[in-house]
Amino acid sequence: MQQWLDACHGSCILKESLIRDIVVESLLFFQNVRYELDSWVIMPNHVHVLVTPHEGWPLPTVLHTWKSYTANMVNQRLGKAGELWMEETFDHIVRSQIQLGHYRNYIRENPVKAHLKLEEYTFWEHDSE
Repeated sequence: MQQWLDACHGSCILKESLIRDIVVESLLFFQNVRYELDSWVIMPNHVHVLVTPHEGWPLPTVLHTWKSYTANMVNQRLGKAGELWMEETFDHIVRSQIQLGHYRNYIRENPVKAHLKLEEYTFWEHDSE
């Protein structure tokens, strides 16, 4: 599945910068309030996020908020209705600095692996604020 997504198969609605901007707005809205963002990349057909939820904000709640808000806003912008995101998420617990480095690198290299042009994705790292 991950190889299929990384090859940018399927719906690539996030290839449009105006649509990606909705996701960016959603990710940054509760940064430092409900969670800490480390890095993320918005690919044409999926999103990778390194996030640490704050106490009282479990990851499923954070993910639901992002998915619900962005689906409603994207559908409104496009004049569509229905699901935008897959129900399943592929979350991983980062247990060491080595794993953290691995996931940071994976996120950074994901658009390169997919041979995307700069205008086809959005990348963010905490240090690049």
